[in-house]
Amino acid sequence: MPGTEFGRLPDIDSYPELEMSGLLDYGRFAILNDGSFWFGDLMSSHPQNTRTGWYWGIDPAKNVIISARGSMLDNDIIRDPKSGILIWLINQLKMRHLIPG
Repeated sequence: MPGTEFGRLPDIDSYPELEMSGLLDYGRFAILNDGSFWFGDLMSSHPQNTRTGWYWGIDPAKNVIISARGSMLDNDIIRDPKSGILIWLINQLKMRHLIPG
């Protein structure tokens, strides 16, 4: 069963880079200044109104790998079950049929 891991992902923004990384898919997601969630794919960039953001990747086993953009606070926010961001991300990936579910 695929899982969720926290790791360090490179900043990928092209299909050749994605192929070289060994990941199946990649993108970005964020909490915006107004508190809403934002989801982006490989060709996206975090919006200017990003409060805090992360990268997501899917490995060949369909595990979701999550990487913070930099701050330790970003890791604390996503690991806090009260934030809801991790559940929201997994639901977005399932809705797009990028992971089983």
